[in-house]
Amino acid sequence: MLCNLIIEGVSGFGSKSLIINDKSLKRRLIRYALSKHGYEIVGEIRKGYEAVSLYNECRPDLVAIDISMHQYYQGAMVIFLIDSKARNIILEDTKNQDLNIKVLEPGEMDYEVKPPDDNQFLEAI
Repeated sequence: MLCNLIIEGVSGFGSKSLIINDKSLKRRLIRYALSKHGYEIVGEIRKGYEAVSLYNECRPDLVAIDISMHQYYQGAMVIFLIDSKARNIILEDTKNQDLNIKVLEPGEMDYEVKPPDDNQFLEAI
């Protein structure tokens, strides 16, 4: 696949993405997967409370967020504060189906159990 991914009309090339994850290694893996397919990483943060101001500053097309973060605000709380125009990939550590249903209700794009393999992650994008 040569960087021709589409997110509801937004191609990977030139699309901006924001990574919200409290684990350094997981941020690097997500950054690698997105960059490899043409996404510009405009921000990486490890604390949920930083997400809203960075989102407003960078206006990304895609947000990859870990909803299991428990530093300051829960990752899920950040989603509700972020503009709904962004496409969201939701990353979770456990297979909690109840949480899956609740998270998807507000209109976020997709939900993946971490760590997704490269193909799962790209399909979600």
